Amino acid sequence: MDAPKRVVITCRSNDYLDPSQSLKLQNIPVVSVDDLNKEQIERFVQNYLGDKADTFMSRLGKTMKVHERVSDDEKNAHSLSVLARNPYFLRALIYLFQDSSETDLPYNVGTLFQRLSSALWAREQKRSPQRLPEFSDVERAFGRLAFSMIDEETPFDVSQAYALKKMFPSRLRFGMHNERAKQILQVGEHCNFILISGDQVRFYHQLIQEYFASLELKYQRTLKELPKPQQDSLAGPYGLYGTRSSYKWDEVIVSLAGITTKNVDDFVKTLVNYDPYLVAKVIASGVQVSHGVREAVMPEIIKYDGPYYAVGVSARILAEIGESTAIPHVVKLLSHHNFMRVVIGAKDALRIYGSQAVPALIEELKSSSPYVRANCVYVLGEIGDARAVPHLIGLLSDREHGVYGIDLRVCDAVARALLSIATPEAKTAVLTWQRDLITTILSQGKDVDDDALRSIDALIAVKDHKTHFALLELLDDNFHLILVQIIHHLIQVIQDESNQEYKEISRLNARVRVLASIIVKLSNPISLHSLELLSDYKYFEVRDALTYSETPEAKALLEVIENRPKG
Repeated sequence: MDAPKRVVITCRSNDYLDPSQSLKLQNIPVVSVDDLNKEQIERFVQNYLGDKADTFMSRLGKTMKVHERVSDDEKNAHSLSVLARNPYFLRALIYLFQDSSETDLPYNVGTLFQRLSSALWAREQKRSPQRLPEFSDVERAFGRLAFSMIDEETPFDVSQAYALKKMFPSRLRFGMHNERAKQILQVGEHCNFILISGDQVRFYHQLIQEYFASLELKYQRTLKELPKPQQDSLAGPYGLYGTRSSYKWDEVIVSLAGITTKNVDDFVKTLVNYDPYLVAKVIASGVQVSHGVREAVMPEIIKYDGPYYAVGVSARILAEIGESTAIPHVVKLLSHHNFMRVVIGAKDALRIYGSQAVPALIEELKSSSPYVRANCVYVLGEIGDARAVPHLIGLLSDREHGVYGIDLRVCDAVARALLSIATPEAKTAVLTWQRDLITTILSQGKDVDDDALRSIDALIAVKDHKTHFALLELLDDNFHLILVQIIHHLIQVIQDESNQEYKEISRLNARVRVLASIIVKLSNPISLHSLELLSDYKYFEVRDALTYSETPEAKALLEVIENRPKG
């Protein structure tokens, strides 16, 4: 009566790929278990952790607290959420989370997998009746294999012969029997360190491979043995922000920092001479580096004349964790000549720092360089801290050109920043400044200079323009008549443009674009009619301005221009 009515047999399907080892279950149903999806992982975690589930899931989805612009493939390669699709690993991660005094998982790969591998080994000891090898022997063996695979840049899958040769080089060299070696392979599979499929062996996850390689680096190698990559190979593809391409030893070295039992400060001092960028990643990974050492190495990590492809990325990495010792060095990057690769990365990092960076930015507003002042103004506007308002108002009279690539004056950048911060004091200051600007335009007539036009356009381009745009709406038609006069003056200039140098033609095109943008936003019939005349000469510039407008008048004029016979 008490005999079981159902029996469930569990095993690894890879253990029975060999036909001679078939289970021969005949008609007994066989069920294969797939990886967990996101919803299943969340339900699994909720059942185990209850009200702590959200904290665990938040940690699971992060990528080692090192936020870089990387591809989805790279994110997946270093995301714990991929590892958690395996129920065995997910349960082990939950165990570590529950067992941690910090109620969190370690950010550093080495620290995490040192604990995780020990936990998996302990579970294997409980459920395996046979005598297991020493855990230190297992770690060393897989360390040699992982290191060799990365060093030789093998495919993810290698043959068992290759694996055994790398794991036990001296034993096999002297003709010793390799049954014990094969047992370690099998135990490694049971612990989910590796996967065995027929004759092929691979590490279960890239993170695990990098962790075991760091063990080999810890016990048998030194940083000096690892060749430094060529700088050209690390420079990411051309584009904004600057990127640092990954090097095969990057994550291994970061993992090594997490398992270093000796003085971590000494390790960091050594690493900064090997690759300062990796020190930023080590600090961001949660390794406990003393404040004094962080201050000492920061000039090398955020080095003004350092590799352009890495310095901006390093700044953002440190900003993500609020590493305040980096702020003065990041602010200095705002004067860098490489705007696209370095300055943009520095501005992005300072925006992430937020209010923490405001005092240093305010101090840098005193710079003698309008380029630096404009960069600081931009970041302060992005941060939106009211402490900057009095200092920014003082720069509304700064008419030097400093905004990269737009040819705007510092005062134009200041006006936009103040409108972004939008305190009553800031708005009043901009309205007063704008009133003076419009008065100047009205007094200049058709000879209005480019700076004044760009200043108006810079203000109109601000997303929330209700306050400052009110002044333009209150102007009478005299302002629009002035714009018409300017347009006719431009037409005269354009007719003679064949005699102008290329640089002057570029300036003219830019002026037409700015003026067209202003007129489209004002949507005055008189000015729009003149804009139609201007389109005969500068079709693309006028069309672009009309395309980005949502007003019915602009849409109607665009239709007229596009349907007009060409030539």
